[in-house]
Amino acid sequence: MKFTFCMLLIFVCSPLWAQFALVEDKDGYTNVREEGALSAPVVARVTSGSLVYIYEAGKDWSQVDYKQDSTGYIHNSRLRKIANYEPVPVQRVAGDSIVFRKDSLMIVLRQMLFQPSAHRFKYQQTEGGRYLSAIDNRPFWGTDGGAPDRAYQHISCYWQHGCVVAPDSAINDLFQPNLELTHVWYDRQHERWFIEATNSDGAGGYVVAWMFEQGKYKTRCVVHGF
Repeated sequence: MKFTFCMLLIFVCSPLWAQFALVEDKDGYTNVREEGALSAPVVARVTSGSLVYIYEAGKDWSQVDYKQDSTGYIHNSRLRKIANYEPVPVQRVAGDSIVFRKDSLMIVLRQMLFQPSAHRFKYQQTEGGRYLSAIDNRPFWGTDGGAPDRAYQHISCYWQHGCVVAPDSAINDLFQPNLELTHVWYDRQHERWFIEATNSDGAGGYVVAWMFEQGKYKTRCVVHGF
């Protein structure tokens, strides 16, 4: 109860403008600039169809995280906030799973206990001591150098034409899921849906969004966010 309350407090107190957005540009990419101005240098290009995380939305420009620890500014005309799409309500919550449903679309997320014996750990030594830096040879999200105790088991999406499951690569480096801080948004026109979650707590906290389109997993975006 205390853990859930603390995470809800973090979520409620987070700035209302901090959210994920879909990049849409008819040129196939959009420029990321050093500052919010057309005269500012271009520091990167982001492919149309990518997800970014908005840290601060201005009148014309938004400061975004477009890849891990890389920030810049994108013009608002190139961003579609996923929270502006149709929300998919929660149908059922159990101890280890949550189900979202709207019409023919059903999303199921299930978590499980982390099994240390089934994984390989990599540690690094610093002046402050030893910390866990990789699990199964991948940097991971969810703890601040310690071993996790919860993991995603699967994310399954059922829609009018069948079922699609998020690949292991989309979830097996994400730990300490908070199912109660998960939301789903539906872009009915393009048969796209977005799953957004605020996970872990404290220094290990992160936010993640996955995108599926026409029955296929497309991409994800993971950032610390707070």
